[in-house]
Amino acid sequence: MTKFYLISLLLICSLASFGQTKHTVSGYLKDSSDGEKLIGATIYVLETKSGTATNAYGFYSLTLPSGDYTLEFSYIGFEKKIQQIS
Repeated sequence: MTKFYLISLLLICSLASFGQTKHTVSGYLKDSSDGEKLIGATIYVLETKSGTATNAYGFYSLTLPSGDYTLEFSYIGFEKKIQQIS
């Protein structure tokens, strides 16, 4: 009987993970005029009200569930850029 409960529990846990496909959005932010990396630029996801900042190499990475999102890229002295992704 305990084998039945254990197997049932494992099946339920595995089914719960099926609908949670996640994707990673990543890249480098650089100044288009001279290619200089933008250290500390922010990337904000409007729908989740979360975000990240670029590292010392201008690199960022976000992991999001499947869906449509609006990303806002900003850096001091630069105009904000809005990008829609799916």
